[in-house]
Amino acid sequence: LSSGLDEAREWISTECGSTDNLRAIFHLHGEMEFSEWLILLGEFWTDSDNVGVYKDDLIWILREWLDEPETVIPELMDLDEKEAFAQMPEEITIYRGCGPTNKHGLSWSLSREIAARFPFSKRYHTDQPLLLTATISKDRAAALKLGRTEQEIIVIDLPEEAWTEESLSGHFQLQDEHCQLLQT
Repeated sequence: LSSGLDEAREWISTECGSTDNLRAIFHLHGEMEFSEWLILLGEFWTDSDNVGVYKDDLIWILREWLDEPETVIPELMDLDEKEAFAQMPEEITIYRGCGPTNKHGLSWSLSREIAARFPFSKRYHTDQPLLLTATISKDRAAALKLGRTEQEIIVIDLPEEAWTEESLSGHFQLQDEHCQLLQT
């Protein structure tokens, strides 16, 4: 495999699935220019389903190469995302729907409603659904991702004291009752 961006894109697009994308991208770390590696990571971010598996490795790589990885990383965004990011206010409220074991994830949303759905989805289901809420400086966000209509904000290593937690257990019961009504 050549270490160029176009070749890497083609290889990942044709040889990898959503659960393999990040493993392939991490394989290319050190084989390509770091700025191109970041572009590749940004392009495949929303098509990757197991970001949490690679969280620690990603943070380690970013800290190795960037002076301040807990700030905006423009290479992770395409032109539309950069333009939308520039229009955002200086302080943003972000949300993360999760369970107790994955509170420290990198993916947040600008939408409370979108985030609140995640702990109930088939892929991310948890018996203890939580909604985390944080208000951060826009400069604390690594990137805005507009794919999959999640209004996703990538935040590198947000400390637990930065957010509040809300149980969505009551919401879970209502969803269960609604599903039971639909099944009868």
